[in-house]
Amino acid sequence: MIILVSPLLGAWIFNLLILSHFVGWYFYASRRLASTPRQPTREGGLWKWFRGSVAGFQRLHLGAAAIVFILILINYFFLADTGIINTLFSANAFYYWTVIHVSISFAPRT
Repeated sequence: MIILVSPLLGAWIFNLLILSHFVGWYFYASRRLASTPRQPTREGGLWKWFRGSVAGFQRLHLGAAAIVFILILINYFFLADTGIINTLFSANAFYYWTVIHVSISFAPRT
């Protein structure tokens, strides 16, 4: 349906689909992590804490989102949409970051 509607609404509909998927996934993953009986602590390793506990998961993802948002603001207000920040975080790079993120999510949880 989204593919059929995109010529009428524009390509932004794909961004909306990806962002709505992220929000749903974020809440699903948080609830799923909350149901695990024993969650790792920071002392057990930072990466295990990020991937295996609700607190670590939320700090990792919300922290990464905040950092990217700040970089976008710096790029927009101070760098006039030029340079490496624009290349990495422009709307054109959105799909590449999505593919990278999905690919990384298949990495083993060791």
